[in-house]
Amino acid sequence: MVDGVSGPVPRELPRRQNVYLNGAILGVSWKHLHSRFDEIVDFAEIEQFIDEPVKNYSSGVYVRLGFSVAINVVPAVLLVDEVLAVGD
Repeated sequence: MVDGVSGPVPRELPRRQNVYLNGAILGVSWKHLHSRFDEIVDFAEIEQFIDEPVKNYSSGVYVRLGFSVAINVVPAVLLVDEVLAVGD
């Protein structure tokens, strides 16, 4: 996901598993992530690629999904830097 926002995650795991791993790193419960999972995937616009390993994603898709997780865990403070300037 977004390295600086949520920390590095294994790039070999499918994105579905990485969403839950990233949420756990951010301190979010599995139940909360499960209830928001469709919103996370919809915002990132990767429905058909959700079971692909992250290593097959472009840098833009990687960052977009990381940002989607970050905003859907309802953070108290969300700092965004030039990381969103990444493009495909």
